[in-house]
Amino acid sequence: MRGNTDVRIDAALVCAGDGPFTMGPRDAALACQMLGVSQAIPIHYAHNAAALGPQAGEEFRQAVAELSPSTMVQVLMPGQTATLA
Repeated sequence: MRGNTDVRIDAALVCAGDGPFTMGPRDAALACQMLGVSQAIPIHYAHNAAALGPQAGEEFRQAVAELSPSTMVQVLMPGQTATLA
């Protein structure tokens, strides 16, 4: 799909824990901006010592508000579920 700017991603689960092999909150928000994501849920944080803690979800939400304000963010706590529209 390279070069097709009409494609829009409806929902994305975005690694935001800044651990080994994952983006940090700001890079994850930048990815949402670059991809034109409508809805995003940050994942892979607050689960072990190698990743950022619970604050990563809010850091992601703040970065998305700045970089991709049209993206709706759902930050989930362990055990929570989400319905994507």
